[in-house]
Amino acid sequence: MQLTRHAEDRRRQRSLPVAVIETIIDCGTPSFRRGATCLSLDDDAIALAADGDRRIAADLRRYRHVRVVEGDDGVIITVIRSRRRSGRGSRRNRLC
Repeated sequence: MQLTRHAEDRRRQRSLPVAVIETIIDCGTPSFRRGATCLSLDDDAIALAADGDRRIAADLRRYRHVRVVEGDDGVIITVIRSRRRSGRGSRRNRLC
C-alpha cells in the first residue's frame, strides 16, 4: 500500500489506523468517480472483513464513513471521513 504525502497527512489528522485503510482497500465497496476509485467501508464491506466476528465488526463500525481514494496507478490519493449532513450544498464537485 502506497500513500501520497497528502493521504498520509490526512490519515494522521483523522486518526485512521493503517490497518483500517488496508481493510478498506481489501474489502471496501468501490465506486468510480473522476478518474479515481473511491473505496468505502459500508455495512457489506464490514461484514466481509469481519467474517462473522462480532468484535471486529463492532471495531470497524467506528470507521463506517471512511473512504479511500485510489488513483489509476494504485497509489492512495487521500482518505476521507465523510459526515453527510443535509443542506451542505452540492456534492457535484466532490471526488467521493
